Amino acid sequence: MSASRTTWRRLLVGFGATVLATAGVLTATAAPGPGNIDPTAPTSLTIHKHEGDPTATGGQAGDGNALAPAPGSPLAGVTFTVTPVTHNGAPIDLTKPEDWALIQGLNPATPLTSPFGLGAPQTVVTQADGSVTLPGIAKGFFLVRETDSGPHPIVSKVPDFFVSVPFPDDVSSKWIYDVHVYPKNKLNETTPTKEVADPGKALVLGSTVEWKITAPVAQIASGDTYRTFEITDQLDPRLQVDTDTIVVTYKGATLVAGTDYTVTPAGGQAVKGAKVVVSLTGALSRLEPDTDVVVTLPTTVAEVVAPGAITNEAFVNTNDTTVKTNIPKVNFGSIQIHKFNQKDASQALQGAVFELYDAKNGTKITEATTGEDGLITFTGLWVGKDDDLSETYWIKETKAPAGYVLPTGDAVWREVTVDNGGVTPVVVDVPNTKQGGPNLPLTGGVGTAVFGGGGALLVVAAIVIGGVVARRRAATN
Repeated sequence: MSASRTTWRRLLVGFGATVLATAGVLTATAAPGPGNIDPTAPTSLTIHKHEGDPTATGGQAGDGNALAPAPGSPLAGVTFTVTPVTHNGAPIDLTKPEDWALIQGLNPATPLTSPFGLGAPQTVVTQADGSVTLPGIAKGFFLVRETDSGPHPIVSKVPDFFVSVPFPDDVSSKWIYDVHVYPKNKLNETTPTKEVADPGKALVLGSTVEWKITAPVAQIASGDTYRTFEITDQLDPRLQVDTDTIVVTYKGATLVAGTDYTVTPAGGQAVKGAKVVVSLTGALSRLEPDTDVVVTLPTTVAEVVAPGAITNEAFVNTNDTTVKTNIPKVNFGSIQIHKFNQKDASQALQGAVFELYDAKNGTKITEATTGEDGLITFTGLWVGKDDDLSETYWIKETKAPAGYVLPTGDAVWREVTVDNGGVTPVVVDVPNTKQGGPNLPLTGGVGTAVFGGGGALLVVAAIVIGGVVARRRAATN
């Protein structure tokens, strides 16, 4: 027997007992018998909110009695409204047999129509034990609605339901004045993941960084449906995406954009720092619990990635409940080459050319030339993800500054390990030796001797000439 039919059978039993009492089979003027509703009996309604599939027991409805222990883990902070059902503006009064007749056939899933309506709602919030009590509630007929799931990822909310106070007890054939209801919820207990592929060492402009989001499909309550399934990813502003390149797969098959899902922003152009939203549409009806929707999101580097890290998470919304992925951390570093005169480190050397490689004699990544300050900085180098903070690169000197010696053989290669998580550049000092100049004459050589001998001869000649002149003067006198 379904839950709704069982509930209405109980309500009809109560209705019949009340009619009999009014007809005189039961003495109306005497104190109420055990089968009659006692208008003076104190009342309460207690809502117990617990985790679990509300239909896991095959659709068996509650009977209004307290359960010990309550099934499932308690859920605190869930908000309900309890609203009296009215007829011609007056609340249903279940001490009157005619009002029992009025409520027959009402369906909580169907909006009430005139002359029925709703009175002023009472808003209640479950406490730490998952329960909340309304003491002294009127003897009437109420619509109970879960309005806020609180901090819980409730993927299948409890449908609206009616409850009567008092409630007919099938076991004792009496009336339950302290009514207990146990609307259970199905939680979204999935754990989506996000990962990034190794982009191949350096993240230069235009390099591809590919992200993959795996979103498990949550279990929902029996009879419930998947109404929304949405994956949201806010990209780093240094990355851009053309959403036409996004690939969405389910159970190994590629879904069709525009038919199985929609995506924003629109494709056809690259958007920096986009908030990407993939919403399943046609594929919603094909979803099954414990399967995966996978979104592959290729992005390109729109700005040089400075040393540091990019952290990013995605969100998966199922039936208006949201769970988050892990937060992958992508680490970047940089290498700074310092080129200087080997004889004097203060003399920076301009014009040296270096190439950056992924391995010795491996694939060339990029190249650069030292400036006036003798520096080159290779930035945006992939170091690793999450706790991986180490990556090895190789630099090769291919051209020395004018007047300096270019190393040869293995000496042109230098291995560099970026192991600091990319916070500061790794500095590599590369001194250069000057080229040798042409050979010059040595001091005290042949040239000097020639000039020295010639000078001596001149001195001797001067002395001889001076002696001759002196003798001639003496002879004349």
